[in-house]
Amino acid sequence: MKKSAIILMAIFSIFFAQCSNKKANMIPTHLRPGSPENLMNEGFIALNAGMLKQAEQRFTTALKKKPALVGALHGLGIIYLNQSKLDKAEVQFLKALQYKRDLIDAHNYLGIIYTEKNDYNKAKEHLLIAANSDLYQTPENAYANLAMLEIRFNKLDTARRYIERGIRKNKQFPPLLNAYGIILEKERRYGQAVFYYTNAIKLLGKDNINYLLNLGRVYATMGKKDKALDIYERALSKSQTEAMKVNIREMIKSLDKK
Repeated sequence: MKKSAIILMAIFSIFFAQCSNKKANMIPTHLRPGSPENLMNEGFIALNAGMLKQAEQRFTTALKKKPALVGALHGLGIIYLNQSKLDKAEVQFLKALQYKRDLIDAHNYLGIIYTEKNDYNKAKEHLLIAANSDLYQTPENAYANLAMLEIRFNKLDTARRYIERGIRKNKQFPPLLNAYGIILEKERRYGQAVFYYTNAIKLLGKDNINYLLNLGRVYATMGKKDKALDIYERALSKSQTEAMKVNIREMIKSLDKK
């Protein structure tokens, strides 16, 4: 799955009930160790820490005890999406929406899934629901994903329109700047593409491999081999999969042919 299409900026909130004015041993049922809700909370803690296997185990166990636990369904969907298990992720998000129709973030993730499946109509349907919902606290997520959907189908004018809408919501949202960089690169406006890719990386506050590869590719196209090499090596140092490392090494080798 192309990680650049994927805008994973959701914030996972873990709610713990406060037990003020109660005796220490009077623990609410849903917070007792082994309860579905407590297992779900542990799953989100593990997910936020990047421990996907442990998070999956907690969510799965919670759902065996309480199949309609929406948070666990949603969390499991996020894990499967992160693992590129699109069909399994789709099932979890659709189930979550059956129990909670206003779970808008699930529509955003379904939009990503259908984008990866090249199902333009379904992807747009779900992303538009997210982008236009008064309940969605981060509509810029959906607008960035709408832009990436349109770019994927080479509808650059429509992609630009969604980027402009997203920027009205959040002028400093890195995925929107990255998406605009992609458009500019496709239009061969390389200097401007470099500007937007660079600012997307700065605003993110940490290296994103896909953003780095976008920037390196433009430098290579512009004939700036040294800058491209610096960026590719920076991306290589951040890569955590062998497949990505192989891909980046090939990009580095290609610089000698330019």
